[in-house]
Amino acid sequence: MSDLRQEAGEVLMRGAELLDAAYQHLVFRSFRAAQHARRELRPARFNELGAFYRRAEREGRLFEAPARAIAPVEIGRRALPGGAVVDLSWDTHWRPVHPEAEAFLARHPRNTRGYLRWWRHDKPSPVAIAVHGWGGGAYALEERFFRAKQLFAAGLDLVIYTMPHHALRRDFRRGVRPAFPNSELIRTHEGFSQAIYELRQVAAWLRAQGAPAVTAMGMSMGAYTAALWSTVSADVDHLSLFIPVASLGDLQWELGQNKAMRSIVRAAGLAQDTYQSGFSAVTPVLRAPLLPPEQVLVVAGARDRLIPREHAERLAAYFSDGQVTEFPGAHLIQAGSWVGFREVLSRLEGLGLLEGGGAGSR
Repeated sequence: MSDLRQEAGEVLMRGAELLDAAYQHLVFRSFRAAQHARRELRPARFNELGAFYRRAEREGRLFEAPARAIAPVEIGRRALPGGAVVDLSWDTHWRPVHPEAEAFLARHPRNTRGYLRWWRHDKPSPVAIAVHGWGGGAYALEERFFRAKQLFAAGLDLVIYTMPHHALRRDFRRGVRPAFPNSELIRTHEGFSQAIYELRQVAAWLRAQGAPAVTAMGMSMGAYTAALWSTVSADVDHLSLFIPVASLGDLQWELGQNKAMRSIVRAAGLAQDTYQSGFSAVTPVLRAPLLPPEQVLVVAGARDRLIPREHAERLAAYFSDGQVTEFPGAHLIQAGSWVGFREVLSRLEGLGLLEGGGAGSR
């Protein structure tokens, strides 16, 4: 029986690897339709925009501190033993950095409001802000990916933040792909500027509500966002990075090899180092860490075929002790991911951010 179980598990993991590979092919093949990206990829234009955002970062304009506290509108969803699930939304008051982004924001009015789902205990509790990956954000799915029930049972509140141009903030009439991030420097830099502005709003608001500790956990592109956030401001007490991206420019170049993305970039006359430098202002591993190593955890999937493991290793070497916690599954089918979440709870307990007893096996 154990042999059959092992064989079935191997079949599942192999299927998970194939799903990752198929998804990767689908995503990067669709760059063939990204004609709008070609103008920005002209060398003079690309270099001009990269320089603009690097200057904006140095001057403090790319990642401005929130100017005012938020006042979310709350909608109750369901009761929980000792708590409830509620949805919140608020006017973010974030403004674009580049003048050309104003018109783009005007065409996407859903992005003027922030959205989150909160698994909230009745009494003030430590909270984790969860940042989802590219193309995600549907609460029903993210609750499963981030193990909301288990984390809540362990004594941790969970806030699922909706990234710009995703889920409730996405205009599906304008295409099937999220408008951010991508190869366009304006959309990518503006999206991360907005996301981090809003995450800082949420962290400050949660502390004002009495949260004794605020931590962050990101998944895939959400891990990239959370890592970037941790280089902008030390708003959180711990950072957990699951199946992470370390460098968006590197990832697009690596996964675009011999595919449409590489063809578009080369046709525009951009060399690899020039292309990657365009994203330097929003690349976590090119910025200074603000959290001490013991407050950062990096988790990778052993069968992940979507994001190369080198990204997790690069983040671990740069932000923490160089160690990567591993779970058995892949990127999209995250079998065994509780291994990583159990380590998160253990780390939080060890740092005194969470009462003991929640990190046992599940």
